[in-house]
Amino acid sequence: SRDWSSDVCSSDLGNKCKPECITNNNNTALIWACKNNLENVAILLIEKFGDKCNPQCINKNNETALIWACKNNLENVAILLIENFGDNCKPDIIDYYGYTALLYACKNNLENIAILLIEKFGDKYNPNDVNKQKYMAQISKYYKIINRKKLKKYGKI
Repeated sequence: SRDWSSDVCSSDLGNKCKPECITNNNNTALIWACKNNLENVAILLIEKFGDKCNPQCINKNNETALIWACKNNLENVAILLIENFGDNCKPDIIDYYGYTALLYACKNNLENIAILLIEKFGDKYNPNDVNKQKYMAQISKYYKIINRKKLKKYGKI
């Protein structure tokens, strides 16, 4: 089946898109694309419109595009959000269900994303996050992987 939304965003009509528009629920086009598993659309929005996509937007359920990307296993979108927007993608936000992007990455075994989130934002996560306890062993494992990479980089292993 054809992904009409990708065609629209990449066509001349895409120049008339208003990715910065926000719905009544505080969803942006980027959150909507991530929430609906439209990876190609999310990637196009990020690449074509950059900050106009409002990657920092938080909807009424306290969800961000990064949370939805991790929730729905959109690994490429999560990487683009983290690499292109850094803190602006709000990696420390805790959603309505008590999860951060890191916890969704752990829950879905997105090891590369979890490691990237820890490397970039490790000190930004709320240590009092209730759901964090469920994933502490996994998070500790990722910290060990990061430390091994650092030790190898500096010839300590």
